[in-house]
Amino acid sequence: MDNTEGHTRLDSATVVITDIAAIAKQDGDDLYVWTRSAVDMRARPGVQVQAMTYNNRAIASCTTSDDDAGCVLKGLLRQSQKPYALILTAGHDLSYLRFSDVEIVDERVHAGLRPYAEAGVALEAYVYSSRGVYRPGETVNLGAVVWTIARQAAQGIPLQWQILTPRNKVLKEVSVKSSLFGLATLDVQLDAFAPTGKYQAILKSGERHIQTYGFFVEDFVPERIGVKVTPAEALVVGAERAAFEVEATYLFGPPVAGGDYTVRCTLAPAWFAVPGNTEFATGTYLPHPPRPIVLAPITGTLDEAGHAAATCQYEQFLRAFPTVMQVKADVEIVESGSGRVTLKSGTALAAATDEILGLRVLRTANNQIHLEGKLFSPAGEASRRNTQVTVSLYRASNNFRYVRDPERDFYRWQREEILLPEGGTQTLEVTQGRFEAVLNTQSSYGAYVARARLQEKTVVADAKVSLGYSWFWDPLTDEANPAGTKTPRPPSPDRLKLLLSHREASAGEPVTVRFEAPFNGHLLLAVEADRVLESHWIAVRQGPQEFTFTAPAVLPNVYVSVLLLKEPMEGDFYVPARAWGSVPLKIVPQAYLMAIDVSVPDEIRPQQALAITLGAEPREKTQFTVAVVDEGILQLTDFKTPDPLHYFFQRSVQRLG
Repeated sequence: MDNTEGHTRLDSATVVITDIAAIAKQDGDDLYVWTRSAVDMRARPGVQVQAMTYNNRAIASCTTSDDDAGCVLKGLLRQSQKPYALILTAGHDLSYLRFSDVEIVDERVHAGLRPYAEAGVALEAYVYSSRGVYRPGETVNLGAVVWTIARQAAQGIPLQWQILTPRNKVLKEVSVKSSLFGLATLDVQLDAFAPTGKYQAILKSGERHIQTYGFFVEDFVPERIGVKVTPAEALVVGAERAAFEVEATYLFGPPVAGGDYTVRCTLAPAWFAVPGNTEFATGTYLPHPPRPIVLAPITGTLDEAGHAAATCQYEQFLRAFPTVMQVKADVEIVESGSGRVTLKSGTALAAATDEILGLRVLRTANNQIHLEGKLFSPAGEASRRNTQVTVSLYRASNNFRYVRDPERDFYRWQREEILLPEGGTQTLEVTQGRFEAVLNTQSSYGAYVARARLQEKTVVADAKVSLGYSWFWDPLTDEANPAGTKTPRPPSPDRLKLLLSHREASAGEPVTVRFEAPFNGHLLLAVEADRVLESHWIAVRQGPQEFTFTAPAVLPNVYVSVLLLKEPMEGDFYVPARAWGSVPLKIVPQAYLMAIDVSVPDEIRPQQALAITLGAEPREKTQFTVAVVDEGILQLTDFKTPDPLHYFFQRSVQRLG
């Protein structure tokens, strides 16, 4: 410190204690570790890595290679004692990585079936029926496609069917063998007085339960009318009205001429994110979604062709919603003579203007919120025009009221979120449909709502931002550590929104991943399934990024993950920052696909035999199950055509970190 002529001059230096930084990624039962230089984030080979348990015992070790400064701790996660931290040494340099401090887990990928290898089952089955609901006295048609752990047909496997009634009594037990194609079928003849309700079909192999399927037995009358409700336009902009075409025909051909109809139109928000660009929020932020608005019913009579046109008149509500509206038309058709009613729905989108505004948060740092805004069409297509927007900031605060609960007849505190203006309003230029803004906050914690408004069209986009929480104690101290020597936990990484050029791809097909890098740094791009399939370290600059990789031959899907580490000399010197994201890519099971052609006559007479011609590509020996079902029964339960491939190739669960 130098005090010259009454002025105080300060000098400072940054001391880097270690030059070893480490990144670890789960690779099945193994752990893949990369070591980088803490000074410039370049590869740091020749580092010895030891995995330690809670009781400070080394259970695995490896040394990072010269290629990518990586090594694998084989079988580490299969051991009875779980790893707690990594100790990293290179000569006299020493560092460590404690997993609990920096673990990144994407809970969004916990959906779908577990990988076969993890599940520990030798057989997997997809059970289906011909229509899902039956009357007493009818025959229930059941089928099961049974596969082995290797996703091959389970040939000649002894299986047991068990049918349980709604009262959980055994109705039928049958032992069968799967066919050469892994197919097992069962027909169950119901009594004329069979109890109604939900039945269970259980498929077993020995004592092992494979699958359960539920079907219904009900006294019902199938629909005799087929109804189509089609919007005249998928998207209506401005003062135009959403119109719907209604067509009703009896399932055996003739139109429902002169039938009465009722149309009930409902308005609800269609979305709060730009379609196809979901990283951009749009519309006014509301703590709770608005309730749907139900318009007055429209009634009328179908013409001789069974047609009618209905228009939802919602003009007075056009600006009631903070974003694009979904207009739903629920149509009831009354069958002449019987009074029976058939229901069907159709939807359209309605927007107040031909543009919407999207807003997203790029980053938050030093009491500043950095935003990006773009113009889009209501369908999500980018708009490139020049205009102006106003940008403002609101602090989300909680207001508590003591109110009476009329249902329970007592008073309670009710929390409501209110928005308080913070700072002034900026007017910014929009160039080629894009703008950036920086908003200053008065606090380093709390929740905020950034608002951009396109003045000439009264279009609004809000983005909610959380800067963390305030605490009533010092997070660096506790009772066991009064001096405040506890190491602070690193901040959570920023979320990267990854966009893929394909939602699904065949093995060997090129796929591009795009995202926005919030800062300069070094990026770990990985393609993963139950193991790391490929990984690359890449130096990137702040801004849009695009990388291409080849879809691997791994079923049913893989995950593309990106970890970005800030360049140490960028921004706050040597203050670490991370950004992370992942996105699934479905792999097309090309080897399991078969194109099936079904040929039937346009019409047949009652009691006449129905001839069905089936064809398949590729042409090879195969087995079919064929169901001929009254369309009205399928409409009754909104029955979906059985799709075993969708079941067997659901997205696999993966814990990414």
